[in-house]
Amino acid sequence: MNVCVRRVNEWDAPAMLKVYAEAIEDGLSPHEAEVPELSEFVRRVDRYTYSRGWTLADVDGRCAGFAVAHECLDAPDDPYLLDVEVYVLRSMRRRGVGSAVAGLIRDLAELGNRRALRVRLPESNAGAVAFFESIGYVLLRRDEHFRVRNGVSEAWVVLECRLSPTDPNPTRPTKPYLVLSADYEAARLARGDGIR
Repeated sequence: MNVCVRRVNEWDAPAMLKVYAEAIEDGLSPHEAEVPELSEFVRRVDRYTYSRGWTLADVDGRCAGFAVAHECLDAPDDPYLLDVEVYVLRSMRRRGVGSAVAGLIRDLAELGNRRALRVRLPESNAGAVAFFESIGYVLLRRDEHFRVRNGVSEAWVVLECRLSPTDPNPTRPTKPYLVLSADYEAARLARGDGIR
């Protein structure tokens, strides 16, 4: 099995949309209930490649999952706090893909002097909640009526992972695309994340 965990570029958007479409079908996107058109998704990835942290796991030449870090919904003006979303193909779940893309996002955030990452999940998705708890996230709060789906109000939970930034008192965070590849590769190798 050939595996590559890396940052995203705009050419990855079509393969990423297939992963994202499965997540939307499963009700796992905190933002959308309908799958966006390919042209719209390509535009998003192209537009936000350098302002957001995007990571991708490529297994045998195919996108198996990706993660994105962006401004926090709870505190959009706090540059030290990011929301994270992780999406993995159904056929690749429980094989280390989520850990790999989330781990690289964490490395980029710590090297960029961020203080915390947050994730928002349906409370009913116990597997996803357990996954994030296993990689260091703790329950922050429960949002009782986060979204209505199929006429039913859904509760979602917010989990947070506190980080150890490289500079505890930075004047400003470093954008993910400015973090050097050698730095995050060293951090990833030291942590030992891998896809099985």
